[in-house]
Amino acid sequence: MRSKLNCDSQLQGGSTGTAAYDLDERCWWDVDGQRTVKCDISYAYKGTAPTTYLKSFSYVTKSVQ
Repeated sequence: MRSKLNCDSQLQGGSTGTAAYDLDERCWWDVDGQRTVKCDISYAYKGTAPTTYLKSFSYVTKSVQ
């Protein structure tokens, strides 16, 4: 994943748009309802970052339909 956001400028490779990230996304699909039921997502920056930056986070999404 490549990103060139203003917030990336202080990250290793961020000012050139080559900051490296890991994204692990697992989703479950309801075949009968034709919709995503739930996703578990984990996101992490791979290089060095300032101590004020969040290096990784995870979240879960669920369908409310």
